[in-house]
Amino acid sequence: MKADPALDGDIRKRVASLERFCPTIIGARVLVEPVERSQRSPHRIHVRVELSVPGEDVIISHETSARGGARATGARSLRKQDEPAPQHKDIELAIHDAFRAARRRLQDYLRRRRGQVKRRAGAER
Repeated sequence: MKADPALDGDIRKRVASLERFCPTIIGARVLVEPVERSQRSPHRIHVRVELSVPGEDVIISHETSARGGARATGARSLRKQDEPAPQHKDIELAIHDAFRAARRRLQDYLRRRRGQVKRRAGAER
């Protein structure tokens, strides 16, 4: 994909927002690429967000996918109605979804660091 300054600025704002949410982020890498297109596979976008935080790396690999119907049935081939919904073909929304998932993963990471993870009943300590 060709570099787009507007898209680059949007990604930088989203990373800055994550840094305000979790100031312990050491590094961040974001990869946005189209998935190979063929007759059987409609146009999709792959977004990978890698965040380095103390103790672990938080990696989110988000790809727009066929509608739930095709996935639920385990279909090997896709039909026109199985294509991603039009809003998921939009690159900005794919990035938004990936960063929303990154924020949730960071929330989980911060809960584990604070020790606020629920334990199962009957689990040994």
